[in-house]
Amino acid sequence: MLARSLRPLIATAAALRPSNSLPSLALPLPLPLPLPLQQLPRFLSTSPPRLAPNNHLTPEEAAAKKLEEKDTKPPPYLSKALGVKDKPTKGKPSREEWRANLLSRQRRLDERKHLVKQVSKGYFHDYNELRHQGGKAWIAPNTLIREDLSLYFPDIEGVALSNKEKTHTTDLFPGKVSLVVLSSFKSSEEHINSFVRPALADLQDDPAFQYVYINLQENPLKSFLVTMFLSSLRKTIPVSQQPSYLLSHQSLEYLREPMGMMNKHVGYVFLVDWEARIRWAGCSWATADEEEALRRCSHVLVERLKKGVSGP
Repeated sequence: MLARSLRPLIATAAALRPSNSLPSLALPLPLPLPLPLQQLPRFLSTSPPRLAPNNHLTPEEAAAKKLEEKDTKPPPYLSKALGVKDKPTKGKPSREEWRANLLSRQRRLDERKHLVKQVSKGYFHDYNELRHQGGKAWIAPNTLIREDLSLYFPDIEGVALSNKEKTHTTDLFPGKVSLVVLSSFKSSEEHINSFVRPALADLQDDPAFQYVYINLQENPLKSFLVTMFLSSLRKTIPVSQQPSYLLSHQSLEYLREPMGMMNKHVGYVFLVDWEARIRWAGCSWATADEEEALRRCSHVLVERLKKGVSGP
C-alpha cells in the first residue's frame, strides 16, 4: 500500500527532473535535530574562542624581541614562589640580629656558596646571557600565586622622585595592590613596558592600585649620574606616578636568587598585595598571554582588596 501511494509522487519528480541529470537512487534523509546545550561535548563552546592579541608590542619592540630571542629555547613556566620568607621591615637590623647573623654557621655557608657563584661568573656574564639565551628565565603563571604559598617582597629603600625624600617599599604596600617593576638599563625598561600597559590603562586611576617603579642603580657612579638628571626625569614621568617612582642604589646581591632576578639587563615585574606578598611575577619580554594574565590578576586582587576578601 505504501509503495502504491508513493508512485504518483515519484512519477511527478521524474517529470520535473532535467533530462541530463542522473536518477536519484534514495530518498533524502531528514536533518538531525540539534543537541541540547547540556549534551554538547565538553571541548565544544557555544561562543567563538577568545584569541590573545598579537599586536601588544610596538614595531620597534617586536624587532628587538625577535633579535633578543633568536635561536633560543622556550623557557619553562615559573615553578616556585619568588620572594623572601621573612616579612620585610625597614631600617637596619638590631645589634642582636646582627650578632646572630654573624655567628650563624648556616648563613656563613650560604654566603660562601654565593661568593663561589659570583667568582665563577665573568664581568660580561649577564650581557652574554642576554645575547645567547634571550634573558627570559621563565614564563609567568596564568593565575595568581596562592596566598598561603606566596613569599614576601623585600624592603627596598630609595629616593622618591616627587620630593627627594627617602622612601621604603614596605611603607607603600599597606592598603594597596602594587604593580612593582625593577629596571636598571634601557633594555629592562622596554621589557617592563611590554607587560604593564593594559593593567595601567585599566587601573591607574583606581585608589586601591599603585604603580611602583624602582630605578635600581647598584653602581655608585651610575647612581650619582642619574641623580644629576632628576629634573629632566621628572618631565618624562607623570606627576601621579612620581611619589612611587624610586631611585635606589641599594645592593640586591643576596636577594637576586630568591627573587628570580638573575640578570641585571632584564626587566622584572611583580604584582604585590597589601600584605607585601608577591602574587605574580614576570620577566624579560612579555607574551600576549602574559600581558593579559597580569591585567586579569591585577583586577582580581583589586576586587579582593575592596571586598576585604583574602582568597586563595
